[in-house]
Amino acid sequence: MSKCANKESEAWSVYLIRNCLDQLYCGATSNVERRFAEHQAGGVRAARALRGKAPLQLVWHHQLADKSTALRWEYRVKQLSRRQKDALISGSNRLMQQLADTVANKSAADTVTTAASVKSDQTKTK
Repeated sequence: MSKCANKESEAWSVYLIRNCLDQLYCGATSNVERRFAEHQAGGVRAARALRGKAPLQLVWHHQLADKSTALRWEYRVKQLSRRQKDALISGSNRLMQQLADTVANKSAADTVTTAASVKSDQTKTK
């Protein structure tokens, strides 16, 4: 297996960090502890949104199967309202299930759309 294929298949996580202003930052990474330490250090590897806003607190993270799924989850978490993010941090199983369903349905819709566009392209070229 190539290095790239191996990296793609490793577990990834989505996380939320609370800063000193009580703002939430969402990100995705293959190593939550390392990434949080980078944010806390405040250097060039830290997210700009978190620089100078210490102390930081890792308040939630969720491990997923791969990078692609984690990035879809990250996008969906960023779309949530503050109230919903707070519910997620509090451990709302209902919201977790809704996120999982939304991401799964989006993936299925993307697959159908991609298949339909490929079929359409094949018909045009005939």
